[in-house]
Order: sequence, then C-alpha cells, then structure tokens
Amino acid sequence: MFRDAHATQFRDIAHDFHQTVEKDHGRIETRRCWTIAEPSYLTYLNTPQAWKHLRTVVMVEAERQLGATSTLETRYLIASLENNAHSPCPPCANIGLRQFDQVTRRIGEHE
Repeated sequence: MFRDAHATQFRDIAHDFHQTVEKDHGRIETRRCWTIAEPSYLTYLNTPQAWKHLRTVVMVEAERQLGATSTLETRYLIASLENNAHSPCPPCANIGLRQFDQVTRRIGEHE
C-alpha cells in the first residue's frame, strides 16, 4: 500500500507527511510519518468493518544514527484520528491508535 503510494508520489491519494529530526547525546534520530485516508485503501483494510472508527493508516520510519552505525525501523499503524501527520505525530500520541500484526501483514501483501 505505502510502496505503491510512494511510487506514484501519493498522486490522487488523500495523505499527509511530517518529518522531525532530533539531535541528542551524539545521536541523530529522524522520524518520517505518512498518513493515508484514501477511502479505497481504508475499505480494503477494513473488511468486514472490523474497526468501526478507522480513519487513517499510518507508516512511521524511525532512522537512528550514532557515529557510523545507522538503524531504520518501519512501523504500520491504524488510527481513528484525522489524516494529520503533524499534530502530534500519531505514533507519539498513543491516543486513538492500535497496532495490529494482522494489518501489518495485510499491508505487506501489497508492498
């Protein structure tokens, strides 16, 4: 899902994006947050209406650099929040969010 959206530069897809960079204790952490509220994507994921208030699908990349070592972690979440990657970045809010392995697998099928 997100790979397809990235490939088309999110053309004609209801989405939002936000990036933060934090530097502390010699470490640089960059978080990129994409949200998608495209009705066709939500309908695909939410059959048969398993999540009553599903409004947004979220992908978060967290890149950490410490010296010459770099790690990249990607998380997928679903949310009942509006399609807003800025306020606050959904994975940090923990309000209205639930992470499901099932959703991650379903999204991964279309990557």
